[in-house]
Amino acid sequence: MKLIDFPLPSLDFHGHSSREQLQSILSNINSRKENSLDGMEWVFMNVKIDFTSINTLQHSYPFWDQKC
Repeated sequence: MKLIDFPLPSLDFHGHSSREQLQSILSNINSRKENSLDGMEWVFMNVKIDFTSINTLQHSYPFWDQKC
């Protein structure tokens, strides 16, 4: 698996970002369709990120997100 680096040197992620800021960042990445922070799939030009495996965690381990 190849990791993809999205350099964002002008952004400071050490502080808190609002959902609107994060959605704006996601929307500004070149993509074939509009991606949503709440979407289970993000599609970019040559990459598709599928988050559906997280649903398995949610059903098998209902408190997994509190441990992160």
